[in-house]
Amino acid sequence: MKRIRVLGVLETGAVEVSAGHPTIDGRTFGDLAAGDRLGELEIFAIEEIPFAHPYTHDILPDSSTGAYFAQGAAVGSTLAPARESHPRNFIDAARRTRPGI
Repeated sequence: MKRIRVLGVLETGAVEVSAGHPTIDGRTFGDLAAGDRLGELEIFAIEEIPFAHPYTHDILPDSSTGAYFAQGAAVGSTLAPARESHPRNFIDAARRTRPGI
């Protein structure tokens, strides 16, 4: 059975994601540990749980970064081609459209 990671994020609650899913800064969610930061968010706990569904889903935004928000966390898309864009650019652009991030 596939397993997913549940990341406890202080500011937004929990993010459920597969360990191989990319972050916007070139890591995967499997690389993250409690105490790490994901953009502006601090991860306070990680738990691996069974994934009870037959499929996972991803989206590919029509943007230059291929990144999007899940529970307030900026994540990369598994569908996006490899890019050399800097994650800071994504966060800065997101702040212009979502004040308070």
